[in-house]
Amino acid sequence: MTKIGYRQADDQKSVYFIPAYLCFIVFGILVALNKPAITMSTVLISILAAFLFAILVIFLLSLAFKLANPNLMTEGEGQVIKRAVSTGMSFMIPFTVLAVLADVVLGWDAVMPFASAAVMTAGASAGMEVMKAGVQGIKNVLLPTFLSFIISTSWMILVGFLP
Repeated sequence: MTKIGYRQADDQKSVYFIPAYLCFIVFGILVALNKPAITMSTVLISILAAFLFAILVIFLLSLAFKLANPNLMTEGEGQVIKRAVSTGMSFMIPFTVLAVLADVVLGWDAVMPFASAAVMTAGASAGMEVMKAGVQGIKNVLLPTFLSFIISTSWMILVGFLP
């Protein structure tokens, strides 16, 4: 069977979200380190909140793609969504590195702009990955971008409530 476009081979069996989890955990650590009073409980709560938020983000992006493209769930095509979300979330890595460098090297408290940009880029990139897999429709870019905006805003609100 001939595969057109950028569609990846079906021999790729496992999809990992570990880089996304690590990026959110690093953002959580940076948020905790920029608080006036740093305690072990503050760091642990921030790490746990960031990890749970990462799980929520991956779930919501996957759910959005499943609802917008029900045909992707037939005949083993559900892997397309997992691969797209995983690849899209990997675009968070450069923003995480920049956030660490800005905080550690430059002394800036700029975690939120980098985290927000990372989430927005990850959502839009996941949409582009779905389209590269052959799924048609601008909804696959607009829906995750809008969802990423809501997620990014929610992350900023959550960080405000962390101890």
